[in-house]
Amino acid sequence: MIEPKILRALKHTSDRFFTKKSFFIPASIKDIPQENFFSRQFHLSRNRRVFMTESGYQNFRRIVEMIDRAALFDGLADFSDIWDAWFSVATKYLSSGVQPDDSEEILQDIMSIVHDKIEEYTFAVPLYGVELDSSVPFLLGSATIFKLTPEALDELGIEYGHIDVVKLLTNAPTDVFLKSTIRSTHESHRGSRRLFG
Repeated sequence: MIEPKILRALKHTSDRFFTKKSFFIPASIKDIPQENFFSRQFHLSRNRRVFMTESGYQNFRRIVEMIDRAALFDGLADFSDIWDAWFSVATKYLSSGVQPDDSEEILQDIMSIVHDKIEEYTFAVPLYGVELDSSVPFLLGSATIFKLTPEALDELGIEYGHIDVVKLLTNAPTDVFLKSTIRSTHESHRGSRRLFG
């Protein structure tokens, strides 16, 4: 799990985060911070809004960094997933006017949210500079290499009703694709699409 030293540091940082020094309610519109506006604003219950001070923001970020470095999600979630989960957890505590009892409570709340977001995603990306002699799909490790045809898509179980495959092939520089599946959060999956697509 996580080292006791990190749990103590997490509790200490959490205690510093849940203080009046970490938050303010703007008296006027000019008091609202322009830098990191959305990441500093909490929408609380009963239509209340509070903003993190610089100190609050730094403590908030430290908590995310500690959990990210602890690698609790085996690479299935990234920094932004942890950030979003902690933001949701912190909003819950601030709305109810309480703070977590200990670092295990924080971790449990964050881990629950992140684990609920982890799913399997299937993707297909074009492979350029590759020609296949056969139209029969084949495995390459855990991925499948295939020629883009309606028959191959049917065989691989890829939904393509929303795609005009013939039109796609006439405009595409390649008809060879790689299909694979990853397990991650949506945010991590978006990163994979940037890497592969």
